[in-house]
Amino acid sequence: MTALPWLLDVDGVCTDFVAGLYRALGTGRVAESCARYDLFADLDAAESVEAYRILATHDFWHTLEPIEGMQRGLEKIRAAGFEVVFVTSPWHSCPSWLDARVRWLRSHCSACGSWEVIATARKNLVQGAAFVDDRPANVSGWASAQRSPHGYVYAQTYNTEAPGRRITWDDIDEVIAAVLEDRNADT
Repeated sequence: MTALPWLLDVDGVCTDFVAGLYRALGTGRVAESCARYDLFADLDAAESVEAYRILATHDFWHTLEPIEGMQRGLEKIRAAGFEVVFVTSPWHSCPSWLDARVRWLRSHCSACGSWEVIATARKNLVQGAAFVDDRPANVSGWASAQRSPHGYVYAQTYNTEAPGRRITWDDIDEVIAAVLEDRNADT
């Protein structure tokens, strides 16, 4: 039996999306000031219009910085024997978003092919050994649908109210151990 893949969201888990958008807006805001998942709620009307314009461009998606520790964390997940699949919600106003996303992942996540990317907002439908996302509703939906204890909320300033444990890349060794323990118990 083939082991299920390790599923990762991209924005907010692998990329510092909020910091990238704030930098592109040039407002001087810092990502740590974003207190709500709906970051547009913190922008005024003119900033929101500009943000949507920026997000519709192919080039914006290349400027995102990786979250610190992500590349090392990916190496550890792969070294533990898991295939990594990126499950990411598409940005529909950018016609070339998927191409930009795959290019970013190839550049920052080593050997990422388009077959390792699933573009969907219905993340709960994708089977995996573990799932990490910065949106608590995605994690709880996935965990419920997959009947898995291995859905993890990636800690960000805008999800501090998330129930349960929030993780960062610094926690990946402990998370891998828990997933492997359950996988070995099932065999």
